[in-house]
Amino acid sequence: MFVGIDAHAIAYRGYYAFNDKQLRNSKGVPTSAVYYFYVLWKDIKRSLRPTYALLAFDSPKPTFRHKVLQQYKAQRPPTPDEVKIQVNLIRKLGEALGIKTYNREGYEADDILASAARKFKERGIKSVLVTMDKDIMSLVDEDIRVMDIATEENEILDAGKVERKFGVKPHQISDYLVLVGDTADNIPGIKGVGEKRAKELLNTFGSIEGILENINKIDRKIASAILAERERLLGGS
Repeated sequence: MFVGIDAHAIAYRGYYAFNDKQLRNSKGVPTSAVYYFYVLWKDIKRSLRPTYALLAFDSPKPTFRHKVLQQYKAQRPPTPDEVKIQVNLIRKLGEALGIKTYNREGYEADDILASAARKFKERGIKSVLVTMDKDIMSLVDEDIRVMDIATEENEILDAGKVERKFGVKPHQISDYLVLVGDTADNIPGIKGVGEKRAKELLNTFGSIEGILENINKIDRKIASAILAERERLLGGS
């Protein structure tokens, strides 16, 4: 079993979980996110018993996604200083716990985790990826699952749970998010295509490519909006 952890997701989740009741050490340094990580790691070790573990970090520099979409995550406020401090502390704690830590310039933590999970899959090793990112749900299959720390119970999602949660199959998640947009990443959706319509289109035609191949079978107004975004859709699917 391989467990891959998105350190920045952990830092944000842990920081905001305590709201105005932030934990601090004797020197006044915030430790809520660090505590959250430690408790979560203990639970992961007990319940999943991983043989391999990786704590991945976002690149501090723009990623390849910023080159493709200039407004990518542009709406997000700056990372609070108290979160930044704890990201570094989480790295140190992870290393002290014997967890490998890694970051790569130009890539986000989830990119690293996705790559690692694929490599472990090639070796016949199952993975659980710990994150809040919806994009990574597209990897879920019989070998890769996702622990969704956005939920209070840290639910581990298999393919069936992903489909019940989003209304589409895991391999359709990327196309689904391109159609409806993703406010967390400042990615616009297609005008007039909400969650219900996106599910209907993907369940009927299977993919962005399938939708475009059958564009004449779709409501004219929706079809026009989709065709206007054809290049972006094909680039994001």
